[in-house]
Amino acid sequence: MDRRTFNTAVMSAAALALLPKGAVAQQVKSLKIMAAAGPGGGYDQLARAVQEILLSQKLAGGVQVVNVPGAGGTIALAQVVTGKERDPLLLTIGLGMVGAINVNKSPVTLDQVQPFARLAGEYQPLVVSASSPLRTLDDLVKKYQENPGSVS
Repeated sequence: MDRRTFNTAVMSAAALALLPKGAVAQQVKSLKIMAAAGPGGGYDQLARAVQEILLSQKLAGGVQVVNVPGAGGTIALAQVVTGKERDPLLLTIGLGMVGAINVNKSPVTLDQVQPFARLAGEYQPLVVSASSPLRTLDDLVKKYQENPGSVS
């Protein structure tokens, strides 16, 4: 199986996992997917891949992707948590939002939403310049605890 076929198969399975219980037997009329970033990034690409699969497999009558960039995704999170239009709505996010919630002192957190499906994993390499005073992970954690905004 080539990479494209494999990716399509994975996304098809992921799209099925996204659907509410019992929805596989009938088509979802409309669905909004909010990408917690601007167009072209990873969250946007994930949202559009799910959109494509849902439409091509006729699992949804309409799927709209909406990009809500800013504040590491916490603006989109706030819209989901406080918005009146929640269902059916999916929010694509990643590990960056975990830090953004803390750094931005966000009044909304991931505790206020329900995880639905994990579609991708993220690696988070940590590198510093050779002249950096940070030498260990403990150094980084200490600096972050003292001033989260000082760590980019």
